[in-house]
Amino acid sequence: MRVGIASCYYNRNYGSMLQAYATQKILEKLGHEAVTFQCLNPIKYMTQSKVRYYFHKFCSLDIVKSKIRQYKGKKEAVNNSEYLSDLIIRNEKFDDFYKKYIHLSEQNKTREDLTRLSLTMNAVVVGSDMLWHPINIEHDYFTLTFVPEPVKRISYATSFGTTFIPKYQRKQARDFLNRFNAISVREQSGVKVIEELGVNKPAKVVLDPTLLFSAEEWMVIQEQSPIVKEEYIFCYFLGVNKEHRRMANNLKEKTGLKIVTLPHLDEYVLGDENFGDYQLYKVGPSEFVNLIRNAEYVLTDSFHGTCFSILNHKKFLTFNRFQAGNTQSTNTRIDSLLGMMNLSSRRVQSYSCGDELLSLIEENIDYSIVDLILDEERTKAEEYLIQALK
Repeated sequence: MRVGIASCYYNRNYGSMLQAYATQKILEKLGHEAVTFQCLNPIKYMTQSKVRYYFHKFCSLDIVKSKIRQYKGKKEAVNNSEYLSDLIIRNEKFDDFYKKYIHLSEQNKTREDLTRLSLTMNAVVVGSDMLWHPINIEHDYFTLTFVPEPVKRISYATSFGTTFIPKYQRKQARDFLNRFNAISVREQSGVKVIEELGVNKPAKVVLDPTLLFSAEEWMVIQEQSPIVKEEYIFCYFLGVNKEHRRMANNLKEKTGLKIVTLPHLDEYVLGDENFGDYQLYKVGPSEFVNLIRNAEYVLTDSFHGTCFSILNHKKFLTFNRFQAGNTQSTNTRIDSLLGMMNLSSRRVQSYSCGDELLSLIEENIDYSIVDLILDEERTKAEEYLIQALK
């Protein structure tokens, strides 16, 4: 079967590219020809008013605050020539990865192009990541509304990234979801969202695609030898929280290990300038997995940082990237993952001193139990895809 994939392979984010690759890989493992739709920025395909879109987007005080912070960061970045040249190197590593590993279709410049390409497929799969976040629903790309009958529309581990859909968007969400032939989501909260919308079919919870493969299977995209040739603490922070960096430094003092960081990931963060002993930029998705695999400890506020820590049997802790009550919060996806793996104790809910952090991260994890859960969930995920693609 020829299966199209709508994913955010183009996003220069480690989790985004690795889940796009894993989605393609699982479909190929099941015997299908997988083709990822090469697309423009999804906002280019919007059919509704962009004025309305930006009005809704900037009605959120949390979004406005983050945009102001990002604007200030960009002003700082302009004066940092070393950072700007390093960023080019990092972006090249991202682009090299997807060009090498993602099997792309021809470019699709319009919705009509997307429809024509869909007609050459037996099915189109959307997933994974937060592709059904309210902002992305507005873009109307990951909704697959451009896919005509009789092509199957299937979601795999697609996430809303939130626990609610805004009132103005509920009908749009219900309508596009009702067109799907099979629905699976990444979090239990996604099942609840779909039930509350009154969608005409049930949703199943399945593993994020990156978790469908073992640490050994992920070796095919990385070098065997470690990038950093000594023991280290790997800090992978997407957020801007100063306390998380302070706690990492406390752990460094207690262990004597150096800190490896990937600074300025989602935005320019002034606090990253003096954080970490090794600030690495020449790191694409392959090197990212290598850094986690060879770390002594991992501290992260990232969903996929948590995923790869689990796969590689790491001593890790996961912080809240967003404060409670933040309308942009995507903390629930990490809560769901750690709950499924019986690892909720790895969640840092409050600020800790070095001794407390060291004691917490050194707590034993019985990875034999975690691996059994993963094996069971992998079987369920494959069964879902086999049935959906019949």
